Parts: sequence; C-alpha cells; structure tokens
Amino acid sequence: ESTLEAVLLLGPRQVGKSTLLEQMPIGSHLVLDDLALRERAQKDPALVLEGIKLPCLIDEVQYAPNLFPEIKLRIDRARKKKKSHEL
Repeated sequence: ESTLEAVLLLGPRQVGKSTLLEQMPIGSHLVLDDLALRERAQKDPALVLEGIKLPCLIDEVQYAPNLFPEIKLRIDRARKKKKSHEL
C-alpha cells in the first residue's frame, strides 16, 4: 500500500490551482501571502509546521523555500517509522 505524501502543483498564475485544491478534504491551509507567516516559515519552518493537521495545503510555498527541507525531513521520518512498524 502506498501513501501520497506530498504533491507540488505548478502552473501559471490565476488558472485555478488553489481553487482546485481547496475542493479536496484539507486538514490545514497555510497561505504564505501573509507576510508575517511567510517570515516565520523562513526563519523557523519546523515551528510553523508543528501541530498542523494533514493533509495540509501550503499556498504560495515558493515564498518560503526553507519549508521544503523540513517537509522532506518529516516525510523521511514518517517513512522510517512506517517501515520499522512493518518489520
């Protein structure tokens, strides 16, 4: 059984990417148009992601590239934990 862990949706501006994703069952929604949230996401991505409900939609994530390594780390940890439980 495979689990969808992360999806990056790319496309031109104003074509409905966010609207499309908002139609899906989302646990959390972070919008990085908010300058204060964007700054926190850049300075302390682990703190920003702490306690979010999954799945999480992160809109305008390109404004906080420091989130990407933190997301990867969390996916890797979850994979390792899942693998150890399967053994």
